Amino acid sequence: MAKDKQPLSEKEIRKLVQREISKREELRAQEKQILEDRGRTKEEIDRYQKIIEDEKRKYYESNPDFHEYINELGEVEWLTDEEIRDREQLFDDEIEELETGKKRAQLLLIVVFGLFLCAVALVIALLSEKTGSIQIISNIKGASIYLDSAPMEPLTDAIFTDIPVGKHVVSVELPGYKIVGDPSQTVELESKEREIVIFMLTEDLDQIQPEEAVKTVFSNGSGQNPPGSSTNP
Repeated sequence: MAKDKQPLSEKEIRKLVQREISKREELRAQEKQILEDRGRTKEEIDRYQKIIEDEKRKYYESNPDFHEYINELGEVEWLTDEEIRDREQLFDDEIEELETGKKRAQLLLIVVFGLFLCAVALVIALLSEKTGSIQIISNIKGASIYLDSAPMEPLTDAIFTDIPVGKHVVSVELPGYKIVGDPSQTVELESKEREIVIFMLTEDLDQIQPEEAVKTVFSNGSGQNPPGSSTNP
């Protein structure tokens, strides 16, 4: 009965690996030396390159442990089965890493976009919750409106929406008329509420010519003509 083949020791394995590496490096050194010889013509270099490739192919084809392998650059390499598996595994790992990175980037983009939309919606909601409306009415239409001392459009009667909550000063103005009571009113506007401000206007006698003022007084009084005035027949 034949004896079982004894496994190689660590020392023997190291020697075999070192011998193989030495052969490869020696072959590469020779190839480099030939190609770096500047004194040779292009035809000679091409011929030597062909010889080198032929010898490399003969050497590796005679060794069943090596196989022809086309790398990612399109170059021919002679590798062992283990080296080929390592190369392919490394390539697969790189592809998987790229795919994983791409998926993570897409997921991150979706999350960021979602957060942006949420932020916009929140801002709109907060702004809508912090505004109200003010309606300004006057007994004589067409008076100019002033909100916090700023002129507004249109004229009375009018409604102004999306006004920030808080205190606001409202006033109106109409040539020839004055406001009965306070010339301005302060409103405390709350969220989503409508405040109604009413102004009573009356003719401003101080802005009317004396003769017109007298006529206005008597026309609003007993109806008699003022002294010294004549009546039409």
